[in-house]
Amino acid sequence: IKVCRDIVNPNLIIGKPELFNSESEAIQQVAILLSKNETSKAYELLQKYSNIYISSSDFEYYWGLYYTFSKNQKKAENHFLQALIFDPAFVEAKYNYAFIQHSNDRIENAKKLYYEILQEAPKEPKTMNNLASILIDEKNYTEAEDLLNKCIKDNPEFEIAKQNLERLTKLKN
Repeated sequence: IKVCRDIVNPNLIIGKPELFNSESEAIQQVAILLSKNETSKAYELLQKYSNIYISSSDFEYYWGLYYTFSKNQKKAENHFLQALIFDPAFVEAKYNYAFIQHSNDRIENAKKLYYEILQEAPKEPKTMNNLASILIDEKNYTEAEDLLNKCIKDNPEFEIAKQNLERLTKLKN
């Protein structure tokens, strides 16, 4: 779970200027609660802080995680999208949004988003693996194999990528 972002726009904070310093602390509190699966406590803090830090891509992202953990994919999708509206370069929000697109068979949109992520974060392993999975299904074996080899080279313990490479090898033969 992402703890805090490097870029925060203090002009989007409603209230006292000292609130800027505590946004990262608030984000960290929510992240810790979600990592412990304490969703009801996380919900309370998300409610509280979302009213203070209006237009925060980070809080939209954490709402998305909250709804992911609560198995409400539609609300999660909306919050990840809102996080991207506030910060189009927010890689984790874009990945989660793309993953929801992928899992809902909106393959072309997911593929486009995965390519965008790799432009911004060329070594992002989950993205390389998921895009390779789509490419395998589309029988684009060369590009899929290149992505999986790169992914495994950079992340030798990534078992899912290894399994996808095995699947690809079987399909090619």
